[in-house]
This record gives sequence, C-alpha cells and structure tokens, in this order.
Amino acid sequence: MIGDNDTVVGRRHYLVSLHVKLASLLAAIVVAAVAALTAYDVLDEIRQHQSAFAEHQLALARLATAEADDLFRHTTQDLTMLSSEPSLLAAASLKRYTVIDRQLERYVAKDPELVSIAFVDASGRIRAISTTDKSMVGTDSSRGPIVVEALRRRAPTIGTPRIGNVTKTALAPLAIPVIDDGTTLGVLVGSLSLQRLGSHLAGIQVGRMAVSFSLPQTVSC
Repeated sequence: MIGDNDTVVGRRHYLVSLHVKLASLLAAIVVAAVAALTAYDVLDEIRQHQSAFAEHQLALARLATAEADDLFRHTTQDLTMLSSEPSLLAAASLKRYTVIDRQLERYVAKDPELVSIAFVDASGRIRAISTTDKSMVGTDSSRGPIVVEALRRRAPTIGTPRIGNVTKTALAPLAIPVIDDGTTLGVLVGSLSLQRLGSHLAGIQVGRMAVSFSLPQTVSC
C-alpha cells in the first residue's frame, strides 16, 4: 500500500510539474506573440507615417514647382510688356540709354521680385541697368549664353542661376528680346532673387502645407 501511495504521489508531482512547465511555456508564447504584435503595430505605424510624409513632400514639391513656374510666367509677361513700351523702344532706337536707365530704376522699385534689369543692345553690350551701381554699363556680354540665346531665338529665355556681379546674391536671369517693327534692338535681362524665391516657397510650406508628423512614443531614434 505504501508503495502504491508513493507511486500515486510521484505521478501527481510529475503531472503538477508538467502542468507548470506547460503553463510557463504557454505564457512565454503569449508574451512573445504580444511582443511580436506590438512590434508589428509599431512598424506598421512607422510605415504609415513614412508614407504620409513622402506624400506630403511630393505634394509640396509639386506645389513649389507650380509656384515657381507661375512666378517666372508672370515675370516674363511683365518684362515682355516693358520691352514693348513705346518710350523704351524710342529710347533704344535713338540710343538714349540714360532714359532707359531711369525707366528700369522706376520699374524695379515697384517690383519686389526683381533684383535688377539690364538693357543689352543688339551687339551684346550692357547699355543701361536699374542698379545705382552703374559699373557694369559698357560691359561686353555678347558671349553670355542667355544673351546669345535670346537674340538668336528672339524669344524669352531663362538662364542658368548665377551670382550677380553687382548685387553679389544668387540670381535667376530671364531675358526678353526688345523688338521694334521686326528689328531686334537688344535684350532686357531681368534678375530674380533666388533667396526671395526660396523664402516664398518656404512660406508656402508653413502657410499651406504645414503637417505635423510624430513617431510612436515607444520608438527611440
């Protein structure tokens, strides 16, 4: 009898021990599963944030491109109107460059988008400029790509961004041919401020596209 009791007790201890081990194993599996699900949720949330951020950046890039195109289009239209003004055409035909100087100075003073405007004659020489510093007047720019292209095509031409010789700031040049009765008298070269354009585009991001993205609190960078 005693032997049988010992056997029963031993079996009970074995079963209890087995149950404990199984319970521990199941608990470990549950913990691992919960941890895996949590990690998946965190990664999924990160992916969603990254996808939303990428879409935001793409939308902003499209908007910035549209705004920049709009700025160049309006500036091209404005300079084209200026190039066809009878007073400017008459002054260019008569080579009254001081008159053009004053016209350009007044025009730039009213247009904050433009840093300067220069009038280049058909031979490629700068004859008038809107800046108070007139040191560039008389300079030969006949080999300048934007001048060559505008005179050749007789159409508005956008040049490569550069640092202005007078203003010492980053500029985007835009050339408009000055044509009177079929004769090309020269080119108006307007310089847009890239710094102002950048500030304008930054204002778009803050004013129109400001979206806050935050990662989950459980993630550390």
